Amino acid sequence: MSSHGFFIKGKMLGSRQRNNPKGQGYYNEIGIDVDMQNGFGGTKQESFIIRVPNSLVDAGVMNQANALIGKLVQIPVYVKCWISNGKPGLTYYMSLNGGITEIKS
Repeated sequence: MSSHGFFIKGKMLGSRQRNNPKGQGYYNEIGIDVDMQNGFGGTKQESFIIRVPNSLVDAGVMNQANALIGKLVQIPVYVKCWISNGKPGLTYYMSLNGGITEIKS
């Protein structure tokens, strides 16, 4: 497991392969639901999409994600910031230095 960067911890939604909206290739992605404070003393869920590098796809991470659907997991990630058509954004990528860890209660 990586000792650097940060982790996203939440409920596993599964994996998918999504076409690149620019028309070339596709993205391998994992979905995670994270409980967030709603500002009124409660929580809400927010979904995070994490892109998976091809080397981790080849290592079976997408199958591992699907086997953990509905379970609490932790995934090491790094973030890339970008600007497209004048709009800023973030993309989360799964780190090559770790894997998906199931969190037992």
